[in-house]
Amino acid sequence: MQRWREREIWRNKKGRWGNLREKRDVRPRQTNRATEEVRAPEGIGSESSLPQSYGNPRRREQRSTRRCSRHRMRLDLNRRCVQICGDIHGQFYDMKELFKVGGDCPKTSYLFLGDFVDRGFYSVETFLLLLALKVRYPDRITLIRGNHESRQITQVYGFYDECLRKYGSVNVWRYCTDIFDYMSLSALIENKVFSVHGGLSPAISTLDQIRTIDRKQEVPHDGAMCDLLWSDPEDIVDGWGLSPRGAGFLFGGSVVTSFNHSNNIDYICRAHQLVMEGYKWMFRNQIVTVWSAPNYCYRCGNVAAILELDENLNKQFRVFDAAPPVRTNNLQKVITKHFKNKWLWYLIIYSVSYSRNQEVHLQKNQHLITSYDI
Repeated sequence: MQRWREREIWRNKKGRWGNLREKRDVRPRQTNRATEEVRAPEGIGSESSLPQSYGNPRRREQRSTRRCSRHRMRLDLNRRCVQICGDIHGQFYDMKELFKVGGDCPKTSYLFLGDFVDRGFYSVETFLLLLALKVRYPDRITLIRGNHESRQITQVYGFYDECLRKYGSVNVWRYCTDIFDYMSLSALIENKVFSVHGGLSPAISTLDQIRTIDRKQEVPHDGAMCDLLWSDPEDIVDGWGLSPRGAGFLFGGSVVTSFNHSNNIDYICRAHQLVMEGYKWMFRNQIVTVWSAPNYCYRCGNVAAILELDENLNKQFRVFDAAPPVRTNNLQKVITKHFKNKWLWYLIIYSVSYSRNQEVHLQKNQHLITSYDI
């Protein structure tokens, strides 16, 4: 009966969903309310399961694609500082701790360097909260792609299994991985700080070459796109070397110096590697690694950090510890109650639609590297 009622609402263009469909600037009130609920400290450990039936998300996705706003995604440092965050890896409660340390949106802008999912117990909640914040504050949250924002990787390291376990279907995983394809590969802050998840590529010597990459695809096994997401700096390497990861390259100080000089940037900010102290400078402060998942995999004992840049690009690292552990008898099947409602589907579908429209807008404004993102 409920599913029939939803179809009738869409058909007649009435009610909650129909009204949203008719709006030019789609900003669902459900997302606003749910964002505040999720960020609230209470009521975030419910173990109740999701209903197995949740309508037809594919039909909703096709229809909502026709109507969505086209906002320009710019990281504006002239008004507020920005917090640069490294890997999160599904550690939802630690990400909530991160927002306590860095400050809430929209007072503070955030740049996340990828790897939102996998390994942790709450990849779904982590990614969907970031999407909710992105929908509500599009000019305050910037998300770029990491090597784990990949269909192949998520099927190995936990995100796929988590979606199937918590929702009884792969649809959530499928829509999330569709959104991955629209994420930016890098970000440039005030033309001075180049931000990327992994590192550099022998196929890329200038920032202009990044614009030519077709990012709307699954992460390939080699090539420039793969290198940006997989490569690592290494002290003992002079030039380029083979990576033990099996993808990307190792690169030395001479490569970083040449790249920074050619592109007139101050330094590179990246993530991708566990740092026990939360952050690490290399090659005479020409590249910094930021890691934002404390007590990685719930056993490494490391601290986490975020890099704060003010309007003058002055740097300050904020180091924080892991959030108190969640006590439950069924940790891997826990899903917060705020991710069970219909707004979940609307958020995912809205984000897919938003990303597709931003891709069209991006092709008309190629003068900025990654001021656009999902």
